Amino acid sequence: MKILFVTDKCHCLYRAQMTTNLQAILGERHDVVFFKATSKKYLERIKTENPDIIYLLIGGTQHNEIAEQYKGTNTVIVSDMAGNLDIQINGEPELVFPLLVEAIETGADLSTVPGITYEHKTKKAEKWDINQVVSNESFVTFSSRGCKGKCSFCSIRNYQGSLRLREIPVIVEDIIRFGKYDDFHGDFYFSDPSFDSNPKKRMKELLKTLIKEFCVYTYQANFRPDFHKMVDDEMIQLLFDSGLTRAFIGVESGNESDLQLYNKGTTVEDAQKTIDLFKNLDCAVDAGFIMFNPFSDFDRLRQNIAFLKKNHLATFETLTRQLSIAPAAPIEQITIEAGLLISGQSCYLFKDEKMLLLTQTIKLIEKGLHQNALAQYRDLGLKAVKRLKREILFRDSIEKYNKLIEYDQRLTEIVERESDRLCEWFLNLLDLMEQKRPYIEFFQMTNNYITTEHIKSVVKEYHAISKEMYGAYGGATFLKRI
Repeated sequence: MKILFVTDKCHCLYRAQMTTNLQAILGERHDVVFFKATSKKYLERIKTENPDIIYLLIGGTQHNEIAEQYKGTNTVIVSDMAGNLDIQINGEPELVFPLLVEAIETGADLSTVPGITYEHKTKKAEKWDINQVVSNESFVTFSSRGCKGKCSFCSIRNYQGSLRLREIPVIVEDIIRFGKYDDFHGDFYFSDPSFDSNPKKRMKELLKTLIKEFCVYTYQANFRPDFHKMVDDEMIQLLFDSGLTRAFIGVESGNESDLQLYNKGTTVEDAQKTIDLFKNLDCAVDAGFIMFNPFSDFDRLRQNIAFLKKNHLATFETLTRQLSIAPAAPIEQITIEAGLLISGQSCYLFKDEKMLLLTQTIKLIEKGLHQNALAQYRDLGLKAVKRLKREILFRDSIEKYNKLIEYDQRLTEIVERESDRLCEWFLNLLDLMEQKRPYIEFFQMTNNYITTEHIKSVVKEYHAISKEMYGAYGGATFLKRI
C-alpha cells in the first residue's frame, strides 16, 4: 500500500512538521510520497499506477480541487481540512493516522479508530507523545507543540491543544541523528509554529545546549512579531552563537485593521522591531504575510505594500497570498456572520467588490508566466549566503568571511531590487483599477515589470552569483556532529 502526501504551495508550518513526522513513523512500512500538488498529469499517473493508495491531503487552498480528481476511485482520501472527503482527522495525525492505516489494512471497523470522522465522529484521540525521537531526511525538529498565540485564522490549537514543551535531550537526539544522512550539510529547521513559545529561561537553556553540542551547525526557526519583547543582550548573543541564520516571522499584515481581524495581539511596530532585530543579527528574514482576506480594501493593501517595500520583503508570494479559511478557526465564523462564506467551504466573497476583479487579474497574470521560472523567482532569498558566512566565521576564517560580505551585498541587491519592482507593479495595478481603466492596460503595464523573460534573467543572475560564491568558498560542506 502506498501513502501519498499532498500539499499545495500554501501548506502551513504545522502540516510540514506533521508530514516529516509521518514519513519517519511510516517510512519503514510504506512507500511514502510527498510532493507539492500542482500537476494534474502527475496525480493521474500516480492514481493509475497505485490504485490502492491512501491519499492524505494536508491542507492548503487547493485541497478540495485536488481531491476531486480521486472521486469515484478506490483511493481512501484523508484530510485534516474540512471538506466532502472520505475521512477527516480530528486529532494529532502522528497518532491518529498510523492507527487508521492499520485499520484499513486489516479491514477493521473504522469506528474503532479514535480521532476521525467518516460516517460519524469517533471518540477523541489521545495526545501524541512528543518526547520521542523522530529522525527525518528533511532535517526538521521541534521544541514545542501548540502555540502561545491565538490567531483567528489558525486551527493549530484545535489539533494540538495547549502548549507542550519537548524535552531538550530528545531534541538533541533528533539533531544528532540528522548526521547519519550523507546529504546533511549541518543545517536544520525548528518547525515550531512559534519558537518563542518557549519561555525565555528555557529558550536560553536550549540555545546554550545547541552551542555546546553543535558548535558549527546552523538552523532556522519561526517567531512571532512581538519576539523583541522577550529579548535581552544575553539572548541576542545566544541566538547568534547558536547558529540562527534564518528567521521566519509571522507578520501577516502591515496594517492594524487586519492585525485586529487576525487577533495577532501584536502591532505593525512590533513586527518592525523584530525584523530589525534579526537583520542586525545578520539573519535572512522572511515574513508570513496575508495580502488578501474577505475584508480587504485598497487602503489596507497599500499599507501592506508600504510595509513590505520598507523592509524589502515583497515577493510574488507575499503580494498575492490570500487567506485560507481553516476549519473551526475563529475567523471562519466571523466570515460566515458577515455573509462572505458558505459554511463548510474554504472559498469566500470579498466585502469590497473590487477585490474580486483584482484577485482574478492576478491569477490570470500568474497563469501567463512560466511556472518553473516563477517558482525559482519566489525562492530568491538570502538564507544560503547568511548560512555560509556564519559557518566560515565559526571556523575563524576571517579573510573568507570578509570576501563573503561582497557576495552578500550582491545577492541582497537583487532581492531588494526585485522587491521594489514588485511593489511598484502592484501599486500601479491598484491605480489602474481605481481609475477603471480598460482591462488590457492591466496586462500592458504588467509587461513592463513581470514577464517570463525578466524572471528567467533574474533567476539566472542570482544563480550565477550563488554558484560563484560556493565555488570560491567551499559551501555545502558535509558537517557531522562535533
